[in-house]
Amino acid sequence: MPRADLDPWGPRASADPRRGDGLLRRVLTEKPRDLGLPRTAANHDHRGRDLNNLYPDHEPKIGEEMMRVEGWTVMHPTVPGRIVSDNASFDVRRGEIVGIAGLMGAGRTELAMSLFGQAYGRKTAGKLFIHGKEVDLKSVDDAIEAGLAYATEDRKRYGLNL
Repeated sequence: MPRADLDPWGPRASADPRRGDGLLRRVLTEKPRDLGLPRTAANHDHRGRDLNNLYPDHEPKIGEEMMRVEGWTVMHPTVPGRIVSDNASFDVRRGEIVGIAGLMGAGRTELAMSLFGQAYGRKTAGKLFIHGKEVDLKSVDDAIEAGLAYATEDRKRYGLNL
């Protein structure tokens, strides 16, 4: 019985064109090594590149400031008087990937949604700058018009706003 774990040497289907009769066969196997492939070939087949190219050298191209948040304070959407993000400040530059981390209930969602103009987290203080210009986003439409996109943590519940 095939396993459903994330082991790269676990179950997989693989095409093996090296049989010599010109036929392409699809083989479902418990282990890729059953195909007679060396471990490196199976890794290349699985990932599309060799493991020595796992982290290819590249020069990061960090550009100009795209968004800046200063002193952003957000109230909890359903608990009156509860501050979930207090005086948050950060900037995002072209070419950067920024993640907001924290435990459940730490205010990540409220912070992100308040920046995107949603009422789920209610902003009480702070400034938001897009391309160096201060903006006041009162709705999702305002945020999209300003050039923001938001990939929610739960797209089924909150949608995808691009």
